[in-house]
This record gives sequence, structure tokens and C-alpha cells, in this order.
Amino acid sequence: MPFPEQGYSVDLYNEDYTGMLSNFIPFKELGNDFVDIFEGHRRLERLEKIFGKKGTLLDIGCGPGNLACVARERGWHAMGLEINEGSACFARKINKVEVVVGKIQDYTALWIGRFDVVHFNQVLEHTYDPSSFLKAVRQVIICLLKKTNRHT
Repeated sequence: MPFPEQGYSVDLYNEDYTGMLSNFIPFKELGNDFVDIFEGHRRLERLEKIFGKKGTLLDIGCGPGNLACVARERGWHAMGLEINEGSACFARKINKVEVVVGKIQDYTALWIGRFDVVHFNQVLEHTYDPSSFLKAVRQVIICLLKKTNRHT
């Protein structure tokens, strides 16, 4: 499968995706059986068991901000990163989620070691440079595993 051309994601999500904004439903009106909400609770519950705590979460490609809302309800500090300004605006104004617009590579230097969890679902396949994307994700996530010195 070929990689998308540079600029593909920005063009796609600024044209086609913006027309879907009228389909967004405010988080407070969604039930726990709504798939995004159900899956969000399930994923965060699993992370809470693994880490034994709640922490900071970045949701890349956050759309209307549903996962960040679920995380906030569960006691996490969550924010979103979205490539589409219209989606980010909905998340900020309607769902009261902290969201910035752009790509993870745009914020890497500012966010080094800031997040316990970085979530991205159905995002990687839309990136022009998956390697650069994953390197940026690695830089903003807090290393949860202690490194050991093998020579001692």
C-alpha cells in the first residue's frame, strides 16, 4: 500500500471531513453505549490497571474530543490534537476539551516528556511520514519503564 502524498491529510480533512461536522453530537448527549464512549472507557480502564494511576493523555486525531471527555470524566488530564480546525473548534466550544490544531511534529519540542499516554486511532495510515510521526510520539510520551544498566 503506498503512503499518502504530502499534504494529503490536510487536504482530506479540510474538505471532506468538515462536511461531517453537522453529524457530531455533544458528548453530554451521548450514552455509554455509543461505541466511542464504550471503547474509551474500556481502553482507559485497561490503562489504569496497567499503570495503577490516572495521568495525562494526548489524543491525536481527536475529532470532536470524545475520548478526551471520557478521560476527563475518569479523572485524567486530557487534551486533543486535531488536523481539522472545524473539529477542533467543536471539541473546544461544545465539549470543552483543550485541543490544538496541527501535526504532532509541530509540537514535539514543546511537549517533550509531557504525556503518560498518547492515543491515536485510525491516524497512522493517513500520515505522510509514519516514521517521523512515531518518533514524535515517542518524544512526547513519558517513559514509564525504568532502564537498567546491564553492565553493573
